[in-house]
Amino acid sequence: MFGEIKKTTIALEVARQIRRLILNGHIKPSQKLPPERELASRFGTNRNTLREAIRLLEGEGLVKVRQGEGTEVLDFAKTGSLALLQHYLEDVEDTSKKLMFLADAVALRREALGMVAMLAASRHSDEDAEKIRSALSRVEQAVLENQGVALADLEFFKTIAFAAGSMVLGWLVNTVVEVFKGLLAQGNLFVMEENYLENMRQIAEAVLSRNAENAKAKVLEHFQATDKVLLEKLKGVS
Repeated sequence: MFGEIKKTTIALEVARQIRRLILNGHIKPSQKLPPERELASRFGTNRNTLREAIRLLEGEGLVKVRQGEGTEVLDFAKTGSLALLQHYLEDVEDTSKKLMFLADAVALRREALGMVAMLAASRHSDEDAEKIRSALSRVEQAVLENQGVALADLEFFKTIAFAAGSMVLGWLVNTVVEVFKGLLAQGNLFVMEENYLENMRQIAEAVLSRNAENAKAKVLEHFQATDKVLLEKLKGVS
């Protein structure tokens, strides 16, 4: 089940192997991982590195270390954290489960960005406004050059997120952005519809004019159009 790591022992790689087994159901909730000494031996590593890997998995809500009882695998659907978003995308083998996850991820992106646009419209400073204009200019330039549009798009929405003045929402958007960077790396799945640039300008205008309800509506309208196409593309490459 476990494979010895041939290269220099790295806790991240140990965690990755165990995580993949858990996410794909090869180790199920309530099961215990093998004893520490045995598990370290299987990986060909030392117990300190193994403990570091287990701490990473515990932080993600995948396992729970119980003193004197070993390491128990948790039901990650109930105990997992946002840190698992990218790992789930990369590691889950079941296509239907992955597509269901991706549908939820795009819905989360849409709703989260709608909320931050609304807050940004109400809260942004003059400095934030300049950053939003600059981010929009980078999108326009990327479209003109037909290069780097996807990354410029992600940075545009991150700029709006931090203009909302909510650290929590900023972190949430950062996490979602990383997931979609992973999607882009896997298959260039960025969707740019016919009215893309005009939609982006309207979102920026609504935020900058402090029209909170319109800012949210423009974001939701934009992503409702693109997400349907995106999910169809994802079905084609999964």
